[in-house]
Amino acid sequence: MTDTSEVRSDDRAAHETQRTRLHRLMRYIPLIAPVLLWAVPCWVLLYTGQHWPLPVTLVGTALFVLGLVAMPLAMGRGHGRRQQDWAAIIGDTLLGASWVLFTWSVLLGVLLRLGLTVAGVGESQDRARIVTWAVLGTTAVLLAWGYAEARRVPRVRRLDVQLPRLGAGLDGTRVALITDTHYGPLDRARWSARVCETVNTLEADLVCHTGDIADGTAERRRAQATPLGTVRATHARVYVTGNHEYYSEAQGWVDLMDELGWEPLRNRHLLLERGGDTLVVAGVDDV
Repeated sequence: MTDTSEVRSDDRAAHETQRTRLHRLMRYIPLIAPVLLWAVPCWVLLYTGQHWPLPVTLVGTALFVLGLVAMPLAMGRGHGRRQQDWAAIIGDTLLGASWVLFTWSVLLGVLLRLGLTVAGVGESQDRARIVTWAVLGTTAVLLAWGYAEARRVPRVRRLDVQLPRLGAGLDGTRVALITDTHYGPLDRARWSARVCETVNTLEADLVCHTGDIADGTAERRRAQATPLGTVRATHARVYVTGNHEYYSEAQGWVDLMDELGWEPLRNRHLLLERGGDTLVVAGVDDV
């Protein structure tokens, strides 16, 4: 007969071996992902039948290799211990560009090429070059549009929220929500001021900032966050932390928001009273 304890021991050993292999694989993911982000577009745009002149192929390949090397180095210097803003700008820009390029290289590299083939458009080389220019054009348009959207004041979205047990005195209470301002390497102090001006036009009873206020410490991003002190609310301004605060000394952001007149809700609540009824407004730290 087989000893039950031996079977359990073998099961535990097999499970530990499986976990060890998984952990080893997880270690390589940060290395594999950047390679795929740059290698796939390089292959789709230069080596899938385009037959570009040799100088074009060599220069294009060199640019992709440069991006692959520069992106992690710049992000390491920008978001690591050195916190160099110029490096963060370069690294983040390369990451954003590579993601868009990778996505549309995969989508158009398959779907558009298939569609052109079914439609009988041109020779194989012609179809390959059409895909290349389509990917580059789509990427350029999306990056320009994304940059413009990121720099403009966000559109106000109005939403009616119905709470069955809300007291009649609280009916019509206006709550304005600001979130994910992500003050960072690019100086957006003017943008921040315009956002606050827009919030003030809403004449809200309660204004909430629900975290991810910045990428960087409160000391480094103070100038961009200072306009938040101008936000007006008839009853209260409350703030809770998001996960990004914990990458850059969360307590510093809690202290700064308190200094600017906001009420940090770190696992606590306040009461909003209006028309004889009360609403509990609670905040919980990000795990």
